[in-house]
Amino acid sequence: MKLPNLFFVLTAGLFSVNVFADALHIDGLSISKLRAVGNYSGETYDNTLEIWLTKPLQLPATMPCVPERVEIDKNDQHLVSAAYMAFASGKKINIMIDSSLPIRGGMCQISYLDVVN
Repeated sequence: MKLPNLFFVLTAGLFSVNVFADALHIDGLSISKLRAVGNYSGETYDNTLEIWLTKPLQLPATMPCVPERVEIDKNDQHLVSAAYMAFASGKKINIMIDSSLPIRGGMCQISYLDVVN
């Protein structure tokens, strides 16, 4: 391996060691309210569905999210539909929070939502 290529590989490996995302699966949550946000004054909250929870989440210190709510982007229409159905029927949900997804106003975006009994 040529010296510049070796340097690049070693440097990339060094800087990628601390690059990781937290993912957290949480079961049995109840939704207290849903807030649909359209074209807000700014881009932070635009086109989101906020899921407000009845109890704050227990998050690890490395997870940069507010514990009271999570969000869904409007493009994830299947998640939006599932959240409305769960709220309307009073069912509990399981979610996956992934801190590599966008964080809007402290709210982490969820990557999946299960509707459970």
